[in-house]
Amino acid sequence: MPTPFLRRRGFTLVELLVVIAIIGVLIALLLPAVQQAREAARRSQCQNNLKQLGLALHNYHDTYQSFPPTCVKEANQDQPGSQQATFWSAFILPQIEQGNIYDKIQGMGFGIVWNDSGNNQNLLNTKIEAYRCPSAPDANTSTQEGVTHYRANYGVVTSGTVGYNSSHGTNNHYMDDGSDNHARFNGPFLRRNITTRFADITDGTSNTVGIGERWNHKKTEESKYLNYWYIGIPNSQDRHSAFSGSTGIPLNSPDTGEVGYAGFSSQHPGGVQFAQMDGSVRFVSENTAANILSAIGTRNGGEVVSLQ
Repeated sequence: MPTPFLRRRGFTLVELLVVIAIIGVLIALLLPAVQQAREAARRSQCQNNLKQLGLALHNYHDTYQSFPPTCVKEANQDQPGSQQATFWSAFILPQIEQGNIYDKIQGMGFGIVWNDSGNNQNLLNTKIEAYRCPSAPDANTSTQEGVTHYRANYGVVTSGTVGYNSSHGTNNHYMDDGSDNHARFNGPFLRRNITTRFADITDGTSNTVGIGERWNHKKTEESKYLNYWYIGIPNSQDRHSAFSGSTGIPLNSPDTGEVGYAGFSSQHPGGVQFAQMDGSVRFVSENTAANILSAIGTRNGGEVVSLQ
């Protein structure tokens, strides 16, 4: 008796295409969720960084009875080609458990020039995670490890110059250079060689931005010096955006507004994270009204605003 032929049925081309289409749809649905989860993790790490920096400012104030200056600069460094010297982020290194790096900088001197590769090269390649936002484009691709994505807040740059009468810090590293231009900066961090105290922040520390995110939009040869956490750049029109940011410029704006100044920006969708002067961290929408954004940047403007 002949053995009956067993017909084996496989996928038809149409069925195979349907399965592939279904898999494609599932991937399309899941991929954004995966990307959002990754960004949420990166944003959380950035938040932790800012929290650490905010607490470091408080610990620094406990030690020196003032906050660090935005930058320290010698009096003769206003000449073309000079440097902006050492930034605030270098002075709080002991407060973020990086005292060994601080000791190296102190040993070389805080006035070393920005392009002195003999002294600076090792520091250019010193990676400090607390200064790096993982969402920034160059967080893991920069050829120089010593980048930072955080800037001190100098508030809203105003026109005109008047005398500045704030209380100064007692640390002898930082002395007011006598410039009336300090009056143009109304945030908790001012121009070079001058410090502020808690008493100067009369708007309240919980209402005042201290440190915010900023990533370098520019790709010129000189602009690469805008990224470093510890040392200055040539005395150029971009110099202030190397160490500070302004709440008088819209968030996530690539434009610098007045020459030499820049706003805060990030790669987090929809806004920027800030450390307040009380040590708390908050996310501020890029759609925040200009008057509110300006108000949270001033230390003593007397504004009554809410981000809720």
